[in-house]
Amino acid sequence: MAFHTLGSRDFDDMGRALYAADFLEPGRKFRPKFRQELRSRMPEDLESAVRAILRIRIRHLLNKERPVRPETMGFWNVMVKG
Repeated sequence: MAFHTLGSRDFDDMGRALYAADFLEPGRKFRPKFRQELRSRMPEDLESAVRAILRIRIRHLLNKERPVRPETMGFWNVMVKG
């Protein structure tokens, strides 16, 4: 639970679903069509949706020239080694 917004290389499916749920919450205004499309793929395509969420969050941080937390990069590395 403590890493639900950052990600963690130790997440199981439940942790991954919580990470995705934080981004996909219907009340958020950021990229509503993209988020709706990802929500429609859940839970059958959890891994692909999580990779897409990680990709957009990391890209956002890089574009803003902000640091990417090691927990997030570790999560990304685990997800793309699949």
